Amino acid sequence: DWLRAAGAVVPFIRHLEKCPEGTEPVLARASPQHWLCLDPTHADHPVDRGVRALGLWLDCEKIFALAVAVGAVSSTAGSMLDIGANLGVCSMRAALAGLDVVAVEPHPRMARQVAAAAEINGLEGRLKVVERAVIGPQGPATVTLWDNLQNAGNCFVGADPGGAMKKPTMRGTEVSTVTLGSLLRDRSQWGIVKMDIEGGEIDALEGAAEVLELDRVGVFAVDIHANVFASRNKSVAEVMRVFSARGFSAFLMGAVLYAVNPSLVDDGDALPDVARKAHGSALLQTHIKGIGPHGLQYLARQG
Repeated sequence: DWLRAAGAVVPFIRHLEKCPEGTEPVLARASPQHWLCLDPTHADHPVDRGVRALGLWLDCEKIFALAVAVGAVSSTAGSMLDIGANLGVCSMRAALAGLDVVAVEPHPRMARQVAAAAEINGLEGRLKVVERAVIGPQGPATVTLWDNLQNAGNCFVGADPGGAMKKPTMRGTEVSTVTLGSLLRDRSQWGIVKMDIEGGEIDALEGAAEVLELDRVGVFAVDIHANVFASRNKSVAEVMRVFSARGFSAFLMGAVLYAVNPSLVDDGDALPDVARKAHGSALLQTHIKGIGPHGLQYLARQG
């Protein structure tokens, strides 16, 4: 272990210059090993903690495994639109597997962290970073990003969040915007579209209705923020309706809503079973092999 640690010192120093100020290079030991630029002051953030323990974020593995299982991508090729890329964990995982990735992240420093990690890992040609907030079609050219300084993943776009969503550590920053429709039009086909934009998913999807009907996406994976939806008088059922109205087979597993293109599946009712098998597949097990006792302890705590 000490030899392995010593061998990481030189690249750590070299990569430190490329990571944005206030962040540090962290070696993610998942297969294949790669570097991420993380903020040491956010070590207790759930995603950050999972990456440091496992070298991956389990939700990314589940999304990727299901997409492979239904044929939306292969294990070594395809495309992914990662909306709300955060630290770039899902984007990096897909790009390292051979997928062409567009990572969309409105938070200025996190967008720089993803771009720096792509450079460090030699993925600049495969992973493109778009520093924009995704909104509905009638939205303004800029919006306020409410940034929780104690939790980089807890950001909201739009009006002052107020109420239970408001944190004493939040600050507002103006960021540029883009619509989901314009992003989807960049390619004729997307294997995976992952969305995690802290409650803005419904507005973004409804604004892209015409593009959704063009059969461009294999699998959608939409993070569900029920408390944020409720505060905006929205519901999970609305997200389901957006997809079901266009023929997608949609189902909820945990806090992620999956929607699979009808061309990829004969029996939509069987998809939850397909997903469960994919989530426990050899693909997932192989990727987390060799994570060490610390990672295994983390997994045990996550159930």
